[in-house]
Formats: sequence, structure tokens, C-alpha cells
Amino acid sequence: MADTTLNPSLTEASATSSPSASLPSPSPSHLTTTPIDNHPLQITQHKLNGSNFRELSQLVMLVIKGKGKSGYLTGSIPAPPTTVANYGLWEAENSTIMAWLINSMEPKIGRTYLFYKTAKEVWESVQEMYSDLEDFSQCFEVRSAIRNTKQGMNSVTEYFNVLVGLWHEMDMFYAITWESPTDSTQYNKMIERERIFDFLYGLNPDLDEVWDRILGIKHLLSLKEVFSEVRREESRRKVMLQNPSDSVLAHQHLALASVKQGDVFAKSQARDKLWCDHCKRPNHTKEIAGKSMANQQIGSHDRGEIIPK
Repeated sequence: MADTTLNPSLTEASATSSPSASLPSPSPSHLTTTPIDNHPLQITQHKLNGSNFRELSQLVMLVIKGKGKSGYLTGSIPAPPTTVANYGLWEAENSTIMAWLINSMEPKIGRTYLFYKTAKEVWESVQEMYSDLEDFSQCFEVRSAIRNTKQGMNSVTEYFNVLVGLWHEMDMFYAITWESPTDSTQYNKMIERERIFDFLYGLNPDLDEVWDRILGIKHLLSLKEVFSEVRREESRRKVMLQNPSDSVLAHQHLALASVKQGDVFAKSQARDKLWCDHCKRPNHTKEIAGKSMANQQIGSHDRGEIIPK
């Protein structure tokens, strides 16, 4: 006869898996990211003034991407139905991001977005009104700035960082979607080569030697390698070519001091070798002592004094 006794653990498991058991409703995947906790409502000290959207948009996106909330701007985190339990979380995060955007604008600009419903609407409107990425005159302006930037009185590092900022601005005008990764790689190599030429072309003439040496290499270095090579050459020249007048002056002072010290030492040694047979004392001779006594007699005679014999 078969044993019909049920395992208590199986009975408990089947009871918990029955349809009548209450289960928490799963939350949408886009709302399981890190929540916005106690973050200030101002995310940057810079304000949109109508002409600085390129720089400001990068700062804003850095913060929002860092919080994992960029989907509120791109639309990949849409508003859930109001009947869903997590709608309150979405609404709170959407409102916080809207506050971030509006507080990153000057008041005269920000107040026009107070009555928008979503952060996505605000972001799209700001891009449409203030973005100049499709303005060819702005693109030409940045490209001209790159061509006209020269090292001048700046160090190599300062000059290079100015170019890097301009190159990043230029990248924003060329948002290209590549179908082939190989094409993308070849294009990036071409852009890097052009930037190496821009960097070398603007260097001061005293660095022409390293300029020629880099271009003479069969396989061109990367942009970072070229910068490091030029910076090392600049450091080497600073060490070897310090102000020559200061160096010569310092050596002359040292030589003069050495000569003076040598003279004093030589005179001291000469005095130590002198001996007076008349006085039986060092540091002078009998002849010097005689002259000194004669001078004393002459001086006393002039004063009317009687000198005993």
C-alpha cells in the first residue's frame, strides 16, 4: 500500500504558490536604479544664458548620467500609468530632474519651463531653442579657432589643453552613426592625425627640432604620445637653457669671493712668518719697527715734545 503522507515542506510550498496568495507587483526595470537621495536642486554653478548651451549641456548630462537618470531626458524612462504603484517614484524623480534643469538656467529663461510636465519636454525644448550644433557658422567659428590657436607665451601643457577643449566642441558637431566598426576606427585615426598636425603647427619655433623628429617617424605616434614627447623636450630645454646671464653672474660672484678670501689668507700667513729681532715679537720686522719709531719721533718733534735719548 502506497504511503499517502504528505511532506509538510511540500504542503507549505504549494500553499504559498497558490493563486490566492498575495504577491508584490514587480516594479518596472527602469525604476530599479539608484534613487535620488538628498541631492541639492542645483547641480552646477553655470547658468544657461542663451549662448553657452554646448558647455552647459555637457555639465548637466554628466550629473544626470552619473545618477543613472538620463532616460528621463531621452524618453527611455517613460511615465508609467498612474494606477501603478511605482508612479509616485517616477513622478518624484521626474520633478527633481526638471528642477535640476530649470535651476541650471538664468531666471529669465528658466521661468518659461515651470509649467512643463516632464523633464524630456524641457530638455527637448531647450535643445531646439538654444543648441547651435546644426549651425554651420558656429562650426566654422570653432574650426577657425583651432587653426588660429598658437602656443605663444603659454606652456606646452596650457596650449594643448586649449586645443583639447576646442576639439571636444568640434566633436559635438559631428555626431556620426557608423554601420561598420572598421569605418569608425579608420575615421578616428584620420581625425587624430589631423589633431596631431594642428598641435605641432601651433608650437613655438624653438620646438621645431622635436616637431621634425616626430614627423620623421615612419609610424606616427598617437596624440597623447606626441604631447608627452613635446612636453619632455620642453622640460629638457628649461633645464639646459636657463637664463645664461644669471648663471654667469653667479659664477663671477663666486670667483671674486674666492679670490678675496685667498688674498686675506695669504696676507695672514705672510704676517705669521715675520719676526722682529729688535722687539723679539712676531708679525713685523726690525726695519718696520724702526720706521714706526722714527715716525713717532717726528710726530713728537712737531708737537714740541722733548724726546729722551
